[in-house]
Amino acid sequence: MAISVTIGTLIGSFGSLQLSEVQINIVYGILALLFIPKKQIDDIPLDEVSFSKPLAASLAFIVGIGSGVVGAGGGFLLVPIMLLILKIPTRMTIASA
Repeated sequence: MAISVTIGTLIGSFGSLQLSEVQINIVYGILALLFIPKKQIDDIPLDEVSFSKPLAASLAFIVGIGSGVVGAGGGFLLVPIMLLILKIPTRMTIASA
């Protein structure tokens, strides 16, 4: 996921040059609203965790673009994505983030 975030961040940072301050704040607000309280997935043994790697890379790329636009680290978006969409247990998410 790190490579996807890095590429997305570069694209987003150059793309932010085309946006006004208000538009950047709107992007930041939308990205911040993506957080949804996590469901119970921590009962899965760590050796049985599986997720779609292409989906993870795609989401990381999108997060990278958003992070590049707003100039913030992507962790505040990657953690909820790993917990809610990819269904990765909390302990593994914290270790990866």
